[in-house]
Amino acid sequence: MTLRAAIWGLVLGVLYFAGPGQGETVPASAPAPLSAYGQLPSLSQAVLSPSGARVALLVQSEKGGFLQTRDVATHALLSQTAIGTHKVRNLIWEDEDHLIIVASVTADVIGLVGPRREYSLGTEVDFVHHKVRPLLNRLEERSGGPISMNTLLGMPMVWRQADGKPRLVVPGTTFVDRRGVLTLFDDGEFRTTALVQGHADTRSFAISLSGEIIGRIDYETASGTWKILAGPDKGHLKPVQTGTNPFGYPSFEGLSPDGTHLYVRINQLNDPALRIVDVATGDVTDAPVARAGGRIIVDPVTRVVIGFARSGGADVSYDFLDPSDRTLWTAIGKAFSGASVKLESISADRSKLLVELFGGEWGYSYAVVDRRTARATFFGDIYSGIGPTDIAEWKVLHYKASDGMEIPAYLTLPRGREPKALPLIVLPHGGPFSRDQPGFDWWSQALASRGYAVLQPQFRGSDGFGRAHLTAGFGEYGRRMQTDLSDGVAELARQGLIDPARVAITGASYGGYASLAGVMLQSGVYRCAAAIAAPSDMRVHLAYLRDEHNGEDRTPATRFWREFLGVTSDSDPKLDAISPARHADRASVPILLIHGRDDTVVPIGQSRRMEAALRTADKAVTLVELNGEDHWLSRTETRQRMLAASVGFLETCNPP
Repeated sequence: MTLRAAIWGLVLGVLYFAGPGQGETVPASAPAPLSAYGQLPSLSQAVLSPSGARVALLVQSEKGGFLQTRDVATHALLSQTAIGTHKVRNLIWEDEDHLIIVASVTADVIGLVGPRREYSLGTEVDFVHHKVRPLLNRLEERSGGPISMNTLLGMPMVWRQADGKPRLVVPGTTFVDRRGVLTLFDDGEFRTTALVQGHADTRSFAISLSGEIIGRIDYETASGTWKILAGPDKGHLKPVQTGTNPFGYPSFEGLSPDGTHLYVRINQLNDPALRIVDVATGDVTDAPVARAGGRIIVDPVTRVVIGFARSGGADVSYDFLDPSDRTLWTAIGKAFSGASVKLESISADRSKLLVELFGGEWGYSYAVVDRRTARATFFGDIYSGIGPTDIAEWKVLHYKASDGMEIPAYLTLPRGREPKALPLIVLPHGGPFSRDQPGFDWWSQALASRGYAVLQPQFRGSDGFGRAHLTAGFGEYGRRMQTDLSDGVAELARQGLIDPARVAITGASYGGYASLAGVMLQSGVYRCAAAIAAPSDMRVHLAYLRDEHNGEDRTPATRFWREFLGVTSDSDPKLDAISPARHADRASVPILLIHGRDDTVVPIGQSRRMEAALRTADKAVTLVELNGEDHWLSRTETRQRMLAASVGFLETCNPP
């Protein structure tokens, strides 16, 4: 019996074990196979039912992927359905007996203008009658009326009717005069009917606790003008706030506990505030600054705001509205001392919590906390082949860029090796307006298991570290965003932690671009580069983004990319200066390219273009194409193939 397989108890916030003692020495063992890190999580997307009696989750094994429901108390298997290669993105309980599955598919749609895209689809599973039905069955065109697509424009929403029964509302698209219009569809009675229809500029609706439409957000794409409307029902919505944001529009985040106020995220670079709208009066106030920058936690059924979460450098901090929830979370943190604890799911009455644990004796696992009994039980390792002794040390560091800007970073160190003169892999994240999250990272852990130190810089342009840090990346694509990475290498070398002569770089999406730029726009830093799903010719990529929006040149996506790239148009000559494919002759080290053929974010043509340019320049390059894979490495087979190919390449050109 292992420590984590024991029954745990929460007593005065102190954890005790029914298994081996805490001081027991764990014998050294060989690292887990690389394939264990490359598999999709054995357990993922776990979500508690409204009562907390069941949990739905995705399970991956050698036999494939399955959707399971289990009894929380006994872990007994209640149902299991094979999901094959379906890319499940979300699970939502409608009630105790109905589950919504949101999946995505890469497809062309006949009759629509635009490139191949990733579309979201919804399915309802009825566990009582053993039925499965698709959401948003097409509305038939009747008497010249609208027709609909069966793809989701947002996450399905559940609200309770007066009799307590759930009703499902799904954002979808109808076509009126051949224009797409956002509509909420009511699928409560196994049929698709339009609940309320917006117009061409409508982006989302808000729904009250009683099912009334109480809010709407409109956004005019060409001008970037947005409008928030609110009122007691759909017939009395009035504008309460307007603004201009060239990069996006506000979003509804949740309801106040009494249902009288809406939380709205402005999502504007110079105004990221969280606003609270009084539905009855239309008055708008700012949420407390301490909560404005965090992620909102909502009740899974009512969408009522119950707390806030903020990702810091080393952990995720939580701030709950209810004092009893705050007390419980404090006890949970003390109980799992030495581990990072994240809230994964919570029952409707908040009596049960499913938490994700990372660190120390907990490894990377799920546990269920029952606040009624003040006990926690181990639920399972998230990666079945990766235990606590397979997880490398992970820490936060900060260093100064060459211009003095502070860059936060994550550093993963190989187990069993002295932190001195180590070989290094630089692993920049994608986005670039994104970030690495604190906690378990399968890619950095895989590299560390092979003997490498792994540096993940949160370079300027990364999100989640303040707007100043994000906007500092504007115009620095391929410039200071790039040198932020090599400045981190220099700092680790100064500390004596790594050997500056044994450094390589790899990454995906923007991280792949940074890998290519690191050996073509820079030189002398990296011994080799492995780029996954990387844009290589920014002029061509901007043109693709324009085509993706039906040739529209004024969209949030194109404006945002131009801002980051520091250019004014797709033909700006500055694009050539930061495009690795235009500088293939400057490559002096081996390069590996890996790309999914179903990638609709960065088309595989970008890697093919890069390969052709390198071969023309007589440079060492290999291209690996992943059949049936998208931009996010969503399948175990192709993720493992990527990891095997890239690690094999890195071990050859930069031996650990």
